[in-house]
Amino acid sequence: MLTGSDGLRLETTTLRWQAKERRVWTNDPVTIFRDGAVIQGQGLEAWMADERTQVKGRLRATFAERPPERSR
Repeated sequence: MLTGSDGLRLETTTLRWQAKERRVWTNDPVTIFRDGAVIQGQGLEAWMADERTQVKGRLRATFAERPPERSR
């Protein structure tokens, strides 16, 4: 499991890192949780320099509606 300071949580069995390319990847099932969204797939590749992520395989995503902001 990997948890980011922005609330993102990534769950997978194996996560590999290639420092030269600043790239992480796995071919194992992945689940990503963030802001009420849940994304599941079979594998993941992320490029840190580009802030780009690709979830691979058959994808399943669910999104929860955020409650409205309260006015102060």
